[in-house]
Amino acid sequence: MTTCSAETTLQLLLLMLYCAGKFTDSAPILALSQSKMAHRCSHNSDETLCWTVQLRKPLHYNAKAGNLYYIVTAGASSTSSVNITKGNLSSDYDLRYNVEEVQKILIYEEIANLVAQDAGLVLLGKVGEFYDHFMLCHHNDLQEEEKVLGRTNVFQDFHKAHSKLLKEYSETFLQVKKRVEASLQLHLDVAWFSMECVHSRQKRSITFNDPVFNHQWHLVNNVEKGMDINVTGVWEQGITGKGITVAVVDDGLEWSNPDLHNNYNFLGSWDLNDNDPDPMPNPAKTSNHHGTRCAGEIGAVANNNLCGVGVAYGAKVSGIRLLDGPMTDSLEAEAFNKKFDINAVYSCSWGPDDDGKTVDGPHILAAKAMKYGVDFGRQGYGSIFVVASGNGGNKHDNCNYDGYANSVYTVTIGAVDESGAMPYYAEECASMLGVTFSSGTASMRDIVTTDWLQKGGVGCTDQHTGTSAAAPLVAGMIALMLQAQPCLTWRDVQYIIIVTSVKIDVDMAHWQKNGAGLDHSHKHGFGLIKAWRLVNAARVWRPVPWMTSYSKEDTSGWSIPRGTYGPLVTTIEVTASDITGYSLFMLEYVQITLSLTHPFRGKLTISLQCPSGTLSIIGAPRPNDKGFSDWTFTTVRCWGEQPTGTWKLLVSDGVVLPSVLLPGRLVKWCLTLFGTPMTPQDFQQRRREVEDAMSGKFLATNFTPKCDPPPVTAPPYIPLSEKTLKILCLASAFCLIFALYETFEYMFCYNDEKRQHSQDRNRNSSAMAVSSTGDSSETAQLLTQEETSLDSALRGSSIENSATAANNFNSSHLPDDGIVAGLQQIRKQPQDRASLVQGESIPMSTLSRTLGSRHDQDGCQVMHANGGYYKRVPTTEVEDDDEEDDDDDLVVFKLREDGDTAASNNMAPLVLEEKSSQPKKYLSRVRNSILPQLWKALVQDKETSEKEQKRENDLSSLASPSTSLQPVLAGSFTSARSGPSSSTGHAEAASQGH
Repeated sequence: MTTCSAETTLQLLLLMLYCAGKFTDSAPILALSQSKMAHRCSHNSDETLCWTVQLRKPLHYNAKAGNLYYIVTAGASSTSSVNITKGNLSSDYDLRYNVEEVQKILIYEEIANLVAQDAGLVLLGKVGEFYDHFMLCHHNDLQEEEKVLGRTNVFQDFHKAHSKLLKEYSETFLQVKKRVEASLQLHLDVAWFSMECVHSRQKRSITFNDPVFNHQWHLVNNVEKGMDINVTGVWEQGITGKGITVAVVDDGLEWSNPDLHNNYNFLGSWDLNDNDPDPMPNPAKTSNHHGTRCAGEIGAVANNNLCGVGVAYGAKVSGIRLLDGPMTDSLEAEAFNKKFDINAVYSCSWGPDDDGKTVDGPHILAAKAMKYGVDFGRQGYGSIFVVASGNGGNKHDNCNYDGYANSVYTVTIGAVDESGAMPYYAEECASMLGVTFSSGTASMRDIVTTDWLQKGGVGCTDQHTGTSAAAPLVAGMIALMLQAQPCLTWRDVQYIIIVTSVKIDVDMAHWQKNGAGLDHSHKHGFGLIKAWRLVNAARVWRPVPWMTSYSKEDTSGWSIPRGTYGPLVTTIEVTASDITGYSLFMLEYVQITLSLTHPFRGKLTISLQCPSGTLSIIGAPRPNDKGFSDWTFTTVRCWGEQPTGTWKLLVSDGVVLPSVLLPGRLVKWCLTLFGTPMTPQDFQQRRREVEDAMSGKFLATNFTPKCDPPPVTAPPYIPLSEKTLKILCLASAFCLIFALYETFEYMFCYNDEKRQHSQDRNRNSSAMAVSSTGDSSETAQLLTQEETSLDSALRGSSIENSATAANNFNSSHLPDDGIVAGLQQIRKQPQDRASLVQGESIPMSTLSRTLGSRHDQDGCQVMHANGGYYKRVPTTEVEDDDEEDDDDDLVVFKLREDGDTAASNNMAPLVLEEKSSQPKKYLSRVRNSILPQLWKALVQDKETSEKEQKRENDLSSLASPSTSLQPVLAGSFTSARSGPSSSTGHAEAASQGH
């Protein structure tokens, strides 16, 4: 009788069952013709005799009675049964699965055992959490090894045995492989199978060839576990500060140092001491290595076989040389804003003297520059200023008296040693945000970093100390944050530091939890800063709203009680109505500005209590203190709280002195609250989001944080071109030369003109002074001297008679008799002139623009003055040799007596013998010197005479109704106060001539 193989029997059974309609799924039939091998091992993988198998779903299974389950499998020739009791559920499955899930797992395990037996393999167990995936291995000869190791069914043991079999008996290895794979291929309970291959995998850890990296305990501390900045995990995710530039504001930067050169950014560097773009330190001072050491902490190049590694070794560092020369307010201001479109972070490991008595900080320009930097720096997201809190702890100094550490716009960083304790040199203050590692006592390790190569330097040092070493570490960690989230604002950075810092030194640091649930210590700020927490928080952080502020002042004035009489307590109440419209829902910074007097200010303790009860020591006692005026203290201990309530200021006097000394006095104090429209509830939600991100799930994935546009953008800076500057310089030089030429010309030339001008000015001043006294005789005497000078000059001309000038003023405001009286006064001379002589020349411009006239029947001008009628010669009848100045042509008048009325309308012009060539400057002197005094004399003397009234009446009878004839020149120049003159007197004067 012919026997059939097991495979043939199974195939016949399946065919019979299929034909009988027992199957509801045709997949087993199709599997006979399809390969179930998922994949084979690659050439760089080691083969084993183990396989992963995925089982098919059983056809059906149900409970018949109690806990007895009946299973019909695809590969079994008969129905199998599995007894599952409650006792079975107390195994490994009872904690992870419910009853039905355990039942399903056990059913699949029974099927896996059946498959392993059919293939001649050993069941190692379920693969992971997949209840239908199992690992099966060829057992070979493991019994002896299992006895030695005391364990069974361990893949590592099977792998060793298989490797030995492959190496020594490769043919046997291949035979077993073919037999098992053929069995699995034909088995109807197997959906697919895959050989287990041993692959090569490397740990993703960061390794460096820098020789002292293992000594940089602040990066990786193998002695005090956890006492480091926890940065390696960030590096493993590719966050190294790439694309961020950190400026080191210090005594210079040795950018040629091979451990810094590749990370040096010359575009962001500048030397403010020498005003050039090279910040190389001056080797004349041995202490000028400070800036280079700080730069090494931030961005020392990695894997260059030199010294160590920087915190942000993928970032760029720039140098701003400032401390190697005289320090001024303007230099500080320039440093804080230098290249702020390139530099994102400014590391400042310096400040005022840490002597326990200095109260100093940024002055007007530096403070404005910091404000400008946070508003417009970094393309509108704000420059980030990291400052060291100071090294004056051993002198009882406090960083609340340091204006840089006390500023709203800075990140104030303190120091802890390798054990997490506060070093002896560190300062306390209420404005500190956090701490990081630095040096401690002599028995503890200092910071290892790059050093300069000058003055005996070897390029590496293990003696970098103080808070100067702490601030650059935080600057480097902020660079890592900015790579993970480039659009963090300067306030976002402060928030993230606050919510991610870790409490340390719990027993000694005097921690206090504020009303928002934040812990703060005057020694350590909000805690130890860790790079891993900062970067993960930055990935999920949402930008905070804008900053707002509210101020309230109390100027009542109080006396400060001494000693045991208790502190002075004064309060300011902030109500909801006070801050309405300010959008101030949650506090950030709180500032107190004090003005007080005290004989020993260093003995005072100044504290501020928030409405929640949180207490801040804003002014600690300092024995060496010399006092201050209107100093502003800052605290961050109320961060996250609500602003409304009663704010208490407590001032304690620690000195008990004799009563002869006056007690201290608090003159006034001002409370300033800085906050945000963000609600306390939103702040707490942000804290929960940050803690949720600490697993690194947002850092390890392709999660892209949302980046909002900057809140503020700076106006575009458009510098003048070189060509424009050259043109401006040339124009300025020309103007300077021309101004010098004009100055020297006036100094050494025009002496005659200056002398004449001086004489005229003195004469005018004298006449003005005399006329103001009302003495017209003295005025007449001064003006007669002027007229005599004028007559003498005119008498030398080719004209027979001298010209008489009058100024350009409007006589219509004065009566005619006043004009005559004034003319009589100013023209009075030793030989009285009764009238103008026949043929006398007078400038036309003077007469035609000065006094009114009337016209006769022929249209010619007819003028009257003191008993005489004068007719203007038409210009066509007078020879004019001066064509350039027609305004000063001469006119001729003919003398008529008052009684000769018949001939007054037929006045014939006199023939001009020749024209005057006298210079015009004499006319100008008449107008400028005589007539101003004439005006004063005319105003003072308005008395009229009967004769002048009669003459006015006669003139009116000759004139037409529509015109008026006004007197022009007086024929008689007697004193205005001498009374009226007769016509006979005029005739006699006329006969005498001039």
